[in-house]
Amino acid sequence: MVVGIMELSLALYDNASLKDKRSVVRRVIHRTRNTFNVSAAEVEDLDFADRATLGFVAVGSQHSYVQGMLDKVENFIVRLALCDVLDAHKSVEHY
Repeated sequence: MVVGIMELSLALYDNASLKDKRSVVRRVIHRTRNTFNVSAAEVEDLDFADRATLGFVAVGSQHSYVQGMLDKVENFIVRLALCDVLDAHKSVEHY
């Protein structure tokens, strides 16, 4: 079993409140879950309106498949253009 974890740091501009931030984060997570077979959640920076950190997890049987899935998720979020991706830390582990 291969588990891939990605921690994605996002910059959110033009958000006046946490309510605006949650709206953007919800859209990103919802669209990503519907497009890819990954789990996703907001994991850090919950009280800041201008940034968010999302966690994504993918599971598979091959290292290349899981790594490719995480790369596709990152590219998909960049193409959504709802926010800017500041950093994407990826880790793929074998169990």
